Amino acid sequence: MDWADTFDSTLRVLHIAEQRDFTTDIRFRGFKDLVEEKAQDHTIEFDLVIQKQFLTGVADYLTEYPVGLFVLVRYKKNMLEKLLSPDHTKQLSYHAKVPMLVLVGDDD
Repeated sequence: MDWADTFDSTLRVLHIAEQRDFTTDIRFRGFKDLVEEKAQDHTIEFDLVIQKQFLTGVADYLTEYPVGLFVLVRYKKNMLEKLLSPDHTKQLSYHAKVPMLVLVGDDD
């Protein structure tokens, strides 16, 4: 948020989910409400994209909303998660046409 303020930029938060269901809506709305509560002095736009393929969802979004910087939060995965779930950050870094900033997320 500080960076967005420094550069007088709009902050957009993108969440991509494979399907729209009750759980997806709860997670998205809960996250949105929490961020809006913590960042009351900032204007933040939230977007939910339903797409089975993460890269396709990001590509479609960036076509509709061109950005100057794409920021991702990366969390540590345990061994099983590394084997079973794709590394979206790595996949996106191979295909990105815009600058990317990858932040390390807290495990809390």
